[in-house]
Amino acid sequence: LVTGVLLDGGQIDAMLPYVAVVPLVFASIMPWRPWIPAFLGLLGAGLTAVVGARHGLAPEVLELRALLCVALGLVGAFLDQARRRLLVDLANEGQQLASAREAETQQTRRLRTILAVNPVTVYTCEAAEPFAATFIAHNVETTFGFGPSSFLDDPGFWASRIHPDDAPAVFEGLAALFELGRHAHEYRWRASDGRWVWVYDQLVLLRDEQGQPLEIIGTWMDITERKLVERAVEASEKRLQATLAAVPDTVLRLKTDGA
Repeated sequence: LVTGVLLDGGQIDAMLPYVAVVPLVFASIMPWRPWIPAFLGLLGAGLTAVVGARHGLAPEVLELRALLCVALGLVGAFLDQARRRLLVDLANEGQQLASAREAETQQTRRLRTILAVNPVTVYTCEAAEPFAATFIAHNVETTFGFGPSSFLDDPGFWASRIHPDDAPAVFEGLAALFELGRHAHEYRWRASDGRWVWVYDQLVLLRDEQGQPLEIIGTWMDITERKLVERAVEASEKRLQATLAAVPDTVLRLKTDGA
């Protein structure tokens, strides 16, 4: 509009086709908001014709300046349309991103819940001594009384609490992990309250593309009750064997009818 006022001169009759026809075209192909810049450009072209006619400018100059006004209006219309489309696209992308984040959050919460109620503790550690933990599920605190930070902040925390009688066999047995890719062993581990907890430890070795050891994924399970039962059975068998050993060699046979 300002451009149309500043550009002066010409014959208004030569400008009527632009003023009358072009607004109808843009009004039919664009929403009402985007064609406002085009309408303002055409209005500027009309004002250019009026002012130019009063100053007696040549029709060629008038037409060129009017076309400039129309072009500016068209550019403004397309820019406005592009801006609106960009805003719509950004809004859609924002909604998709929010939905994806919400789904990821729900999956994370579900995974944490599963790990929390699972009697098995999942962990990962480095594939080299002292086999420092890189991740451990929160349910480790329920079984052993130590939170994940105790394992993650101290690289030697796990190894330092293995029973002294079991430690040599534990570390010697890990050689099978690097040879076969899998290993399982049982040993005693000291909990926060000082008691020895029997654990069943299963390990899987991950390797990189070059075949080098990358990381260990493992599961811990408290098998203390099973060990107590096994020890009770062993003790019972030993008592039975001792009792049989004390019985004289003569054994009486009794018939089922009591004769």
